[in-house]
Amino acid sequence: MTESVPDRGLEAADRQLGWLMSLAGVVLIATYTSGAVADWYAFATWWNLGGVVVLLIIAGLAVAGRVLPMRVLRAGWRAAPILGVILLATGFLAYRGPAETVVPPWLWTVEAVLVSYPVLWLRALPSVLFALGSASLPALSGWLFLGSVPQSVVIGTPTHFSNVGLVALLLGVRGQLIRLRRVEALAERQELDQARAAAQAHHRGVLARLVHDELLSVFTAAMALSGPAPPAMRTEARDAVALLERGASVASDDGQQTTREALAGLVELVRGIAPECTVDARPMPGTVPTAVLEGIGGAAAEALRNSMRHAGPAASREVTVRVGPDAVRLMIRDDGPGFDPESVDLARMGIRDSVLGRMRALPGGRAELRTAPGTGTEVVLEWTR
Repeated sequence: MTESVPDRGLEAADRQLGWLMSLAGVVLIATYTSGAVADWYAFATWWNLGGVVVLLIIAGLAVAGRVLPMRVLRAGWRAAPILGVILLATGFLAYRGPAETVVPPWLWTVEAVLVSYPVLWLRALPSVLFALGSASLPALSGWLFLGSVPQSVVIGTPTHFSNVGLVALLLGVRGQLIRLRRVEALAERQELDQARAAAQAHHRGVLARLVHDELLSVFTAAMALSGPAPPAMRTEARDAVALLERGASVASDDGQQTTREALAGLVELVRGIAPECTVDARPMPGTVPTAVLEGIGGAAAEALRNSMRHAGPAASREVTVRVGPDAVRLMIRDDGPGFDPESVDLARMGIRDSVLGRMRALPGGRAELRTAPGTGTEVVLEWTR
């Protein structure tokens, strides 16, 4: 896995640099090659067709260089300069123009981009040697096939030798781009790993709360029975097992519910756990994220179960629910004996995680526990957008 990061950085750098080279090639074609169209008559048809193929490769790499597969790009980066140097070497073999005023091969006008491409697939020294050789090819071709180096080629050759400086510059730019892209790829991978770890931790937390809130509550109640389980307990047990089999997938729901639907669901949850409690429920028009209702509903369910276990079924309970598009508030109060929060073992998941922790994990959520010995207990669950 460690080798894949540099590979992605190298590919990204070469794609970007190759595309910029091709754009520069299009500029050369539009600026210089188009002006040399009048000289095309001086060269054989086969040579002109080969030159057109080179121009089409450059143009294609400029147009589609950001989206083409890397294997296609690499083929183009090799084909254009190799075909180009072959044509420059045979330029005066294909010469058909007047001997008095010999014109240089028109493909020479894009030689700068042709010597740039090898930077993407050769090492530094071979790239420089390729540029030096390419600059000297028209002179060598004239000497071989015409018997002398044309004056126009003598004048233009020093300018083309200066492309070696361009190649050196591109080698430095490529090295910097590769380092930058590798750092970016590594950072993206680390960010992805962190996000995956956070998602796994969140999923484990959801499952832990599910086991505590649903399964353990059912098991605890079942152990206290001496006879057959009542229908309500059987239904609760089936629901708990179904939730566990789904792997707490409900926590990933990104939907919305109307405030009336949300209020009805919260009231139904409260009545299912504490049927005798007093409920004051009011909605405001709008919608609420389902994830918010699940978080508040889960915390409220555990708070009610705690009240039933510790305050006892004989205690009176009041539940106030307010549901709006920008805020949800649910308050549970009982007149039980209360307790000292400082004396509660932090390992008790019901208070620490299933109520307070669940609400803190909800963006925009908060929970407050108000209790003392002899004063009853009040739990306030709030969410604001």
